Amino acid sequence: MDQQCEDCEQRAPNLKRCGGCYQVFYCSRKCQKRNWKSKHRDACKKFQATHVTTISTSSDQISSIDLSKLALNDMNNNAMSKYKPVKDMRKALNEAKKVFPNYDILDDFRKISETFGSRRILVAYMSKEHPYPFRHCIYIQDKTNKEMMVAFYLDHDDPTPHFRWQEIIPGNYLCVKNPYIHFFMDGQAGFRIDEPEVITVLSF
Repeated sequence: MDQQCEDCEQRAPNLKRCGGCYQVFYCSRKCQKRNWKSKHRDACKKFQATHVTTISTSSDQISSIDLSKLALNDMNNNAMSKYKPVKDMRKALNEAKKVFPNYDILDDFRKISETFGSRRILVAYMSKEHPYPFRHCIYIQDKTNKEMMVAFYLDHDDPTPHFRWQEIIPGNYLCVKNPYIHFFMDGQAGFRIDEPEVITVLSF
């Protein structure tokens, strides 16, 4: 399928995407530089600040999620939650660096789109329980007070020795190895966990 260059508007197949927002294409480095200086710089930075972009490694399909339109709750305004977030995640982050010394440690959902690869750990605070009765689910919160759901789709109900279900409770920290944003059938976006070995729980 042909794409259109954002600068010169020439149409051709296999144009290069912007490596920041992944939303526009360029036919040459010259066009990219010119468009960046004249127009795209501000738009690109604004898009990255408000969206999480995910890339499917199997199909190269790119999806962008508008954080403002998701069910990402600001815990400071969430009267339904009786659990208050830990203000300082420093202790959990320092512990994660010890447990995973060769990994990039992420503490912001938006950073998931910026660090592709196989050596990433998301550290998030388990903020409150999820009411879904047929599957283990919990809400996690990043350092910016944004909240997303984690749903466990394990083949068996015994996740040991990686973690125990008794640890998946508000107040502990969840470490997710190589996280990605998943779109559920009901339209929600969150984290789907298929293997227990990608999970580590930190408790203090």
